[in-house]
Amino acid sequence: MSVLRRGRGRGCMAAVRFRFGRTIAAMASPTRNMQYAIVREKRRGNEAESGPDASTWLAEAPRGAYTTARTVRSRSVFEFEAHVERLIASAKAMEAPSEAAENMEQRLRDAMASAVNAFERNNPGNDGEVRLTALLTWEGSDSELLCHAGPLPPRPKQPVKVLVRGEPRSNAKAKDSEWVRDRKPLEDSKPKDVNEVILEGEDGSLYEGLSSNFFVVQDGTLYTAGKNILEGTVRLLTLEVCRKHGIPVKLEAPNIKDLEKWDGVLISSTSRLLLPVMDVSAPDLDPPVHRTFSNDSMVFRLEELVLREIEAHSSLIRS
Repeated sequence: MSVLRRGRGRGCMAAVRFRFGRTIAAMASPTRNMQYAIVREKRRGNEAESGPDASTWLAEAPRGAYTTARTVRSRSVFEFEAHVERLIASAKAMEAPSEAAENMEQRLRDAMASAVNAFERNNPGNDGEVRLTALLTWEGSDSELLCHAGPLPPRPKQPVKVLVRGEPRSNAKAKDSEWVRDRKPLEDSKPKDVNEVILEGEDGSLYEGLSSNFFVVQDGTLYTAGKNILEGTVRLLTLEVCRKHGIPVKLEAPNIKDLEKWDGVLISSTSRLLLPVMDVSAPDLDPPVHRTFSNDSMVFRLEELVLREIEAHSSLIRS
């Protein structure tokens, strides 16, 4: 029996806690006056250096395969194994030499642990979680793994708004750092009160956001694109939670033409986790469309189920 039911509003989230007793809000770090840390394999002992925020760093760094992760209780990383697999798969899709991703599990564990340690040294007294961005670069048979550490931003507050604009990326299967540069015009044109831009295919199909996966709930079923997307770690957990609780899933891209039929909308990413959307607009369509969703949408129930599973899907990277 499906557990998606109406009548569970935003207030139900106030009591949601992980089993280790920390609220969702407590997992984020205040970003003001924080010093970022970057570690490189080729520096002795993964010696750290300072640098800009992760997006700026990726845009300025050499092109490569990357992944973005989050710590849990500062000692573990959510879906660590999936990040290992993503780097390997992205490097392969980008035609990197096979040796570039050798021994990736240990290399990534060491790099992430060193980056978290460096971030904590740079920011004494910080007890929030850390966002980690790992970048694998190569030139010929020579490769290097770098890792950026910064404060995990707080989850967006409701009402969350998204904008439908832009075309799907050409190689969604690879987490290619070139995408950080390609998406910048869309990010820069996004209104300040809009959290995410959702990419639209020629027929109105909605595949993913600039930095998120996209979901629609309609008639008790969860819809999300099954191809032409990058399968994020929170998306994988969401689908697992649906299987566990008997929630029907269709791996089909929602279509903006069906906006009035939707019961609710969600996006997912490393920093957002699974996040209900309250406002969807597509101003570039002819005619433009816009819809808001009520607080009692059953998407909040699905959000709660996913948040409960975060710790159980995390792996220790340091003692």
